[in-house]
Amino acid sequence: SFGLDKYSEDTVWQADFSSLKECGTYKIITDNGDESLTFNISDNVYDKTLYDTLKALYFLRCGCELKEEHAGKFTHKECHTDNALLWEDNTVSLDVTGGWHDAGDYGRYITPGCCALAHLLYAYKLYPDVLHSLKLNIPESSNGIPDILSECRYELEWMFKMQCEDGGVYHKLTSFQHAPFIMPEEDN
Repeated sequence: SFGLDKYSEDTVWQADFSSLKECGTYKIITDNGDESLTFNISDNVYDKTLYDTLKALYFLRCGCELKEEHAGKFTHKECHTDNALLWEDNTVSLDVTGGWHDAGDYGRYITPGCCALAHLLYAYKLYPDVLHSLKLNIPESSNGIPDILSECRYELEWMFKMQCEDGGVYHKLTSFQHAPFIMPEEDN
C-alpha cells in the first residue's frame, strides 16, 4: 500500500512493472483475493489515449458543421456563424467565427487556446515521428499536412480574427449569458 489519498479517501497502491518484459493484458490479485481491473502492458499502451485526446479538439470546433463521417455520434450543425458585437461598443460588428469551444459554455478564449496550441506545437516538434503520420479522420486528413497541424491551424485562424486593429487581442468571445445544456447550434 502506498497510503491513503486524502482527497478521494481511497487507499492507493504503487506497483513497479519495470521487470515485466512480456506484453499482454494483466490484472493484480492480492493475497486476500481482491482483483484490480485489467490493464495492458505494451509499447503502444498510450496510442488510443493520444488519438482520443487529439481528436477531441475536432469535436470542439465552432463555426462549422461536424458531419457523421468525421464526428461519428458527436455531430452538430453549423454554429455561432453570426458576427459578434463588441462589448464596449455594440455598433461594432466583428467576424470572429471559428476556433474551439471551451468547455460546455461554447465560449472561445484566447488564453486556454494559446496554451493548448503551444503544447500541441511543442509536442509536434518533440515527437514528429509519432505525430506527423497520425490520422485523426478530420476533413483535412487528405491535404498532405499532418492532422495535428491542420487542427492547430483551425484555432489559429480564429485567433487572427480576434486581433484588434491596434495589434491587441480580444481575450474572449462568449454569449452575454452562458447557454444552458443545449447543442451549440441552439445557442443564439
